[in-house]
Amino acid sequence: MQIKTTRFGTVELEEDKLIHFPLGLLGFETKQRYFLIDSDEAAPMRWLQCADQQELAFLVVEPGLFFPDYGFEIHADDREMLQLGTDQDVVVACLVVIPDDPMLMTINLMGPLVLNPDMRMGKQVVLHDGTYSARQRLIPDPSNSEEPALV
Repeated sequence: MQIKTTRFGTVELEEDKLIHFPLGLLGFETKQRYFLIDSDEAAPMRWLQCADQQELAFLVVEPGLFFPDYGFEIHADDREMLQLGTDQDVVVACLVVIPDDPMLMTINLMGPLVLNPDMRMGKQVVLHDGTYSARQRLIPDPSNSEEPALV
């Protein structure tokens, strides 16, 4: 299939590369089909491109690359929705926001995307325990030696 995008032009994509988010993403609940695009300029980040709205794409990254201790429990109802087995691997990605000054980029550790790569299913979960921030700086402020690593 061919999907037109504003950022990458027309992308040739196999149907089995689509990731279905039955509930969409927060603020984009009606947009449920996405796919990942690797980009040398953004590596290790990737683009999560909406298949149904050509201008909608999010920069994502696996949080463990920057926050090795990042982790959370996936609730049973989320596991069921994502059709996850007990031992099945999941992929976790978080949305990244890059403002005009890239040194101020943030990562949303409070609302990670949980992906079942085998079933091509995804869900954005919201972690309510107060451990993580929705706007965690990805690059710590060097002038603030007391800046916490998280929250």
